Amino acid sequence: MKWLFAILLLMLLLFYYYRLFNVFFKIKKNRVFPLPDEVLEDIRIEPQRPIAEPKVASQKGSIFTYIFITCMVFIAIMFIVFSDQLVVTNYLLLLVPLFQMEFLFNQLVFLQKGIVKGLKYIPWHKIDSYEVQSIDIHNRHFGFDKKVNDGFEVKLHSGRSIQVSLLVTSIEAYEQLQILLESHGIKQKA
Repeated sequence: MKWLFAILLLMLLLFYYYRLFNVFFKIKKNRVFPLPDEVLEDIRIEPQRPIAEPKVASQKGSIFTYIFITCMVFIAIMFIVFSDQLVVTNYLLLLVPLFQMEFLFNQLVFLQKGIVKGLKYIPWHKIDSYEVQSIDIHNRHFGFDKKVNDGFEVKLHSGRSIQVSLLVTSIEAYEQLQILLESHGIKQKA
């Protein structure tokens, strides 16, 4: 039973690494927006910092942290399994970092076939609509940065519960994003 559990955890770890490498493989080819010569600082995921350039070199710290945390969680769970301390709460507490890994990667890339935000890949056909809100005093992103205060929040709706939120700080970047979304048949919510 212990070995079966260990094999299942190893498969989960391999899935996380596959997802990491798959995202960076997709980013390497067919990038549509933002291109390297365009201003990366006009699109943000978090109000405090612009998105990092979607290259492995600019995401090295996040990649090493991701690999380190997943290995440490795997080792800790293996220690619990083989030390006969089979308490369910131990496993649940160790799995929490795995679900928060997406926040390590400050990247947003629009590809020909979909969008990559962090480690999440969303194909174009799954995005139903988008919504644009001006960032004013009632918006949750107001007050972090003067550049953000003058921008827009764009929410991409995919399905019932999945929503990708990004901040656009210039009108030029917003217009390019709007053209890109409409070219893929994604309509603005009224």
